[in-house]
Order: sequence, then structure tokens, then C-alpha cells
Amino acid sequence: MIKATTVSPRELKKPQMSALFGLVLGLCMLLICLVYSVTLGAAEIPLGKILTSFIAFDGSYDHLVIQTVRLPRSLIAIFVGSAPIRFG
Repeated sequence: MIKATTVSPRELKKPQMSALFGLVLGLCMLLICLVYSVTLGAAEIPLGKILTSFIAFDGSYDHLVIQTVRLPRSLIAIFVGSAPIRFG
């Protein structure tokens, strides 16, 4: 004879990733991609110099390239990429 067992719905639920954790993970990935995108270009600019351009801008060629070309390019890419999500 087969014995039937009952399982409560609480036991059937699989652990789900919380929405907050997913949001934080997505924002961290976006920040990493933003920094990587700013490092890409014809002129090789190291990550340390990119961070320095935000903390202590000195008007050098590298800092101007970062502030006027690469950062705006990356921010526009983020806004354009997120437009379909925001506007359906």
C-alpha cells in the first residue's frame, strides 16, 4: 500500500532572490561597465588616472578626454539603453 503525504505550500516555495538584492547587483554591474567603458578609447588611460580626474581635475589632456568625451559617451549610452525600459 502507498502512503500519501501532504506537503504544505510553505515547503514548496523555493528561495527567491529579493528585489532589493537584484537592484543592488544590477547597479553594481552598471557601475563596473561604466568605468570599463570610460577606459576604452584610442588613447590608453589607466584606471588610476580616470579616478584622479574625478577627484582632482588638473586640466591635463587625459583629464579633458575623460571629462569631455568618454564620460558623456558612456552616460548617453546608459540613458539610451534604458529608454526602452522607461518608456515601454
